[in-house]
Order: sequence, then structure tokens, then C-alpha cells
Amino acid sequence: MSWPRGVLGVLGLLGACSGAPEVEPAACPVHEPSSCSDSPTYEADVRELFARRCTSCHSAGGLAADRDLGSFAAVRRIGTTVLGQVQGCRMPPPESEAPLTLAERSLVVQWFACGAPER
Repeated sequence: MSWPRGVLGVLGLLGACSGAPEVEPAACPVHEPSSCSDSPTYEADVRELFARRCTSCHSAGGLAADRDLGSFAAVRRIGTTVLGQVQGCRMPPPESEAPLTLAERSLVVQWFACGAPER
């Protein structure tokens, strides 16, 4: 899956249609990367973040098992949704745990913006 530059804003708007509460843009800053020269990969960077922050709910047996984030293939299947939720600061939900940090959100956005490579 390749994500052309500029598509992130459109995907963020699509994610905003999820019915989740809106977050003020200033409270949830995240920007497209200016370069993909040092792009994160799923195996080296994103997998650990999802395992630590997401898969307690987003895996078999979790509250959101239908939106599995436990493997590269699973994330690719729902990539548009994942990106929209991360860009909109809607995951994890406020009642569950601390929100993703700016660095964590930026990592996910950069990964998608740079083509979401596995390795």
C-alpha cells in the first residue's frame, strides 16, 4: 500500500466521520513528514508501538477484536481507519488510558505517509 503525499489530510477527514468526539486541531497536532529518507518500518518501529499501546483491545479476545492491530497484514487491511483515528487523537479512547504522545502519533503518520513499509 502506498500513500501519496497529501492523502493524509483526506484520510484524516474520513476518520473524522467515525462518530468519535472531535478533538481541537491545536490539541492534536501532527504533520506529514518533510522527507521519507529515514522512514519508520512496521517491524522496526510500529509493531512495538501497537503491541504496547493498542493490542490489548485490538486483537483476538479484545474489546475491538474486529479491528486487529496484531500483524502487518491486519494493519494494512484497516490502514485508512487506523490513520484517521491516530490523526484525530481518537485512539486510545480517553476513558481507557493516556492518549498517544505527539512522538507516537508522528511515528504512525510518518509510517503511513512514507508508504507503510513492513521492513
